[in-house]
Amino acid sequence: MNRIGFIDYYLDEWHANQYVRWIHDPAKRGKYQVACAWAMTDRAGGVSTEDWCRNNQVPWASSIEKLVDQCDSIVVLSPDNPEMHVKLSEIPLASGKPVYIDKTFAMDLGSARKMFDRAEQYHTPMYSTSALRFATELTDYRGPGTLGKDIAMVAAQGPGLFENYSVHQLEMVVKCIGLGAKRAICTVSGSSPMITYDYGDGRRSVIHCMPWANFGLQVQAESGEGVSLPIQSDYWAPFMDNLLGFFDTKQPAVLKEETYEVVSLVETGSKAIQNPDQWIAVER
Repeated sequence: MNRIGFIDYYLDEWHANQYVRWIHDPAKRGKYQVACAWAMTDRAGGVSTEDWCRNNQVPWASSIEKLVDQCDSIVVLSPDNPEMHVKLSEIPLASGKPVYIDKTFAMDLGSARKMFDRAEQYHTPMYSTSALRFATELTDYRGPGTLGKDIAMVAAQGPGLFENYSVHQLEMVVKCIGLGAKRAICTVSGSSPMITYDYGDGRRSVIHCMPWANFGLQVQAESGEGVSLPIQSDYWAPFMDNLLGFFDTKQPAVLKEETYEVVSLVETGSKAIQNPDQWIAVER
């Protein structure tokens, strides 16, 4: 039995509610259990930490220290408050136990480096990802360049606000086109920002956040050959399989360098939105 601990800013949120259900799925044959949970606060007008634990039959931990001591693996949630990740992960990242930190990992590269540095100092396996990285459409795609070699352009679209949903598009972009973006420009601002990233070597990527849009990706090779990949698969199931596999093997599925790239693109994209029609250097 792999005992998993949930740490959150507040537990009354979609990820915590779904993760506990998926982890306790009878198909997992009881191999995994959310053994306890802790949250810094309660969501205003929402379910309290104690009630969330009672409703989900998960023991409440009175402190992060006790949770880390009682668990084999740790999930740091706070998906809509990534600014809390450094603080919430400080003790888990010194534990040596596998730690998953939910999206968005960090809103700036300095915070991202701080967490990875701490994990490496204490030999703690750790990673972060968007579930969109595990969409079957991306896994199955074996077109020009086999996801990266000679891809010239990747254009992504998806719903939500840039602040907390751009990570989903950017995870797909980085998985396909790779690393090395040099600068970014916002050419559509307002409620549906469009950001173009230039790699300085002929490659470009575009993300477009539109409240009404479905997730999708268009990929074009240097040859001009391309493919459209609307995301229609259930990406949550393979994500959860990957997460639980990480807790068993302690082998992260996402390279640190790719997470740094995503965080850099989020940080630079935010600056580009504030300064439309101007090229902004990507943080390194």
